[in-house]
Amino acid sequence: TRDVQILADTVWPGPLNVVLGKSPLVPEWVTSGEPTVSLLHNRSRTLNILGILAGMPLAASSANRAGTMDGDLVTFDTAVQHIGAEIDMIVRSEGPSKYTSSSTIIDLTGGDISILRQGDVS
Repeated sequence: TRDVQILADTVWPGPLNVVLGKSPLVPEWVTSGEPTVSLLHNRSRTLNILGILAGMPLAASSANRAGTMDGDLVTFDTAVQHIGAEIDMIVRSEGPSKYTSSSTIIDLTGGDISILRQGDVS
C-alpha cells in the first residue's frame, strides 16, 4: 500500500520489519515452510555490501529467539548468547545503535496493517 511505501521510504534502512506473503521465488528453507517472510533493510553497511555482491537479498535470522527479548534492544553479545552456536556468521555493527528497542514488526498479510511488535518506529 502507499502508506507502507511511505513508511519504508522514511524508515529504511532502519528498525522496521514487514511481514508479507512468501513469493514462490523464496526457497522453502528460508521460511521453514511457512507462508510468510519478513523483510528488513538493515542499516549495516557490511550486510548491504554482502547483498549487493551476492546479487540477491540475504536470508538472516533475528538476533534473538522469538519471545525472549521482545522490546529490548539486542546487543552483539546478547545475540551471540542467543543464536551464536547455531549460525554460520554474525556481523558486528559499525557502532552503537541510535535505537532503544527491537524493530517494529508490521504484518501486511491480512489486508489491514497490524502491528506484531511495537519498537522505535511508531
